Amino acid sequence: MEALGERGARIPFKQITQQYLDKFDGRDMGRPRRPATVNRMRAALSSLFRFAMDEGLIRRNPVQVD
Repeated sequence: MEALGERGARIPFKQITQQYLDKFDGRDMGRPRRPATVNRMRAALSSLFRFAMDEGLIRRNPVQVD
């Protein structure tokens, strides 16, 4: 199963790391996002990864801070 990454690129769930998600604030794309927007995006991603964990697709939710 894959997730959509930046600009629609397909990325396998297992390759999405916390470091990858830390860049998800849009600065690298030239348009910084507000903290509330980043938090909503991370919450949605966390829900998606929680589903993937429940389905046995991944072992760990990369959005969750250790």
